[in-house]
Amino acid sequence: MARVGQKTCVSNWPGILSAISGRRFPLNWTIQPSTTTSAAPQKLVVYGPWGVNTPEGKIFLDLIKPFEKKYNVVIEYTGTTDYSTEAQQMTSGTPPFDVVVFAPVGLARQLAAGGYLTDLTPYLQSSGLLSELIPYYLEPLNVSGRIYGVPVDAWSKPGIYAYVPTMQKYGISMPTAINERWSWDQFLQYIGKLKGAGVIPVGTGAADQWPLVIIFEPIAYSLGGKDLYYAIMCHKISYTSPIVEQAFEFYLSLVASGAFGPTAFAASQHFIDVYALMKNGTVAMYFMGDWTPFFNKNYTAFMPIMAPSINPELAGQYFVVSGGDWALVPKNAPHNKTLAIQFALWLASK
Repeated sequence: MARVGQKTCVSNWPGILSAISGRRFPLNWTIQPSTTTSAAPQKLVVYGPWGVNTPEGKIFLDLIKPFEKKYNVVIEYTGTTDYSTEAQQMTSGTPPFDVVVFAPVGLARQLAAGGYLTDLTPYLQSSGLLSELIPYYLEPLNVSGRIYGVPVDAWSKPGIYAYVPTMQKYGISMPTAINERWSWDQFLQYIGKLKGAGVIPVGTGAADQWPLVIIFEPIAYSLGGKDLYYAIMCHKISYTSPIVEQAFEFYLSLVASGAFGPTAFAASQHFIDVYALMKNGTVAMYFMGDWTPFFNKNYTAFMPIMAPSINPELAGQYFVVSGGDWALVPKNAPHNKTLAIQFALWLASK
């Protein structure tokens, strides 16, 4: 399995390719709480990528309760992935939030370089937390030797998640080693077999748009390896380049094969809807991330399998797209900046 380091490209995608799976962060580090008083609670506004009614969102809201109690603070949380708007709010000098959990590394680095984020380096050093965090995940927000964001979680996208009962029902063997990895032609054959049985081979999540990128990513790295992946994600290559056009041709060949089912059906699916369609036997596979078993509370029926091999020269290599979310404190945090910094570091310690 190939592992490469974090690229610090300017992109709206984290674009971290590695063999690291979804690791959580430490550990033993704690913040000494403020002295308890009868004063009215302080307020912090936090934006993050998890919807309040999603499994992740509910866990996050439970996670922050001890901080609220220790620091006599009420956290007002908003779930959104509108990173462009969040960036504009920070550059305006009047962001509505004190802490934002942010995914696009390139955009965060631009904000740091422009002076819109709080330098967390001295607080990480004085707290001792700096030595506890995984350097691999600190480096993306290290700008000119200063750290402007702390990692709060990690995720990976291993390729495809297959619903095991459906695959077994139709006699489709799933690769468990690189030398068993499907070729693209085999993948298309299995798509045809599933279609013939009346099953939609692949779910899309297209109504939410971002899942479509997860289909394209393994096509890119299976065709041109990490170099092509980084070139595309870091905007270092034209979309009219022959190899990029070839990648899109593979994508279009999936559409033409009927892999996603009727157009209206494919376009209507929200990210979370696909899981129910898999469990009821309507859909067999899904290009998705390692949060899939967690969302479904089932670590056996939803099996990660390697994306099909395209380039014979890369058949012996396997890439995983991995990334995370980072807590940022705007330079002009609107409420209590000291408390916002404490909260960001506290999140990183959990």
